[in-house]
Amino acid sequence: MLLGWLEKFASAHGLRPGRETCTRFWKESVMARTREVWQIDQWGAALRWYLRWLEHQQAKGGEVRSLPERVRDAVFRAGARRGLAPRTRETYGRWVASFAVWAGDGRVMMQPRMGRDFLVWQVDDRKVSYATQKQALNALVFFYKAVCGMEEVDLEVRLRKTAQRIPVVLDVGEVLKVLDKIEKKYGLMARIQYGGGLRLMELVRLRVKDVDEARGIVTVRCGKGDKDWPRLRRRPAKCMAAPPRPCYIGAPRRWGSGSRSFPAACARRWRNKWSGRGRSGGATGKRGVQGCGCRGFWRA
Repeated sequence: MLLGWLEKFASAHGLRPGRETCTRFWKESVMARTREVWQIDQWGAALRWYLRWLEHQQAKGGEVRSLPERVRDAVFRAGARRGLAPRTRETYGRWVASFAVWAGDGRVMMQPRMGRDFLVWQVDDRKVSYATQKQALNALVFFYKAVCGMEEVDLEVRLRKTAQRIPVVLDVGEVLKVLDKIEKKYGLMARIQYGGGLRLMELVRLRVKDVDEARGIVTVRCGKGDKDWPRLRRRPAKCMAAPPRPCYIGAPRRWGSGSRSFPAACARRWRNKWSGRGRSGGATGKRGVQGCGCRGFWRA
């Protein structure tokens, strides 16, 4: 377990196997938290054994990287040659590394039937969602084509769609209570993410100069699809103290209950979905019954 943890650390930081990597891993990951004495002794013995094994392999000129590391690096380099986004390369590499652990042998995992069995295992045993199944399928197809050099790959697997569920959302009061419990140094980030609907990486990459206070706009740089767009507008002064209200509250039974909490554009989209006139073809649409699909700027 510890050595797998070390491999993930080295892969995430782009480090080569060696004593320097083990030293940095020990300082930044192991000793960064309070550990029990027996844990430190056990993990220290594992790292000492790993360093002795590295010296032995390097002395005879053998490979020091594990199979998951090798296939992850191969997928990452192939993705870079084909111009895939860094996040896509990381996702594909993670799936292929998981496939390598499941297969256990490099020659075995190069057989497409093993890829089919891996996907069947994901569907039947792990019961992952439909989107996760497609992600794993795309990663394996890319591995067989770009890394193994196969021209045609047909894994002959049928993905299983999962049932859509109505999400459980917090009301305004509950959201305020959650935001008040967050530490001050993270509170502003949480409010920006909730108020603007930012994704996690969009929030992490946000810079001070991307916040235009005069116009009340937060600009997202290199968001999903490597695109830039404004995500947050200033709301009226009378409702600045209250958090934004999501579109989930605008079910058809609320059409006649007033439009202050339900923007007109959202109402039209809801009517189209529930009447079957929308482009998505029904009440659920692409995003299910979660809302109208609008990530926009709510009114109080």
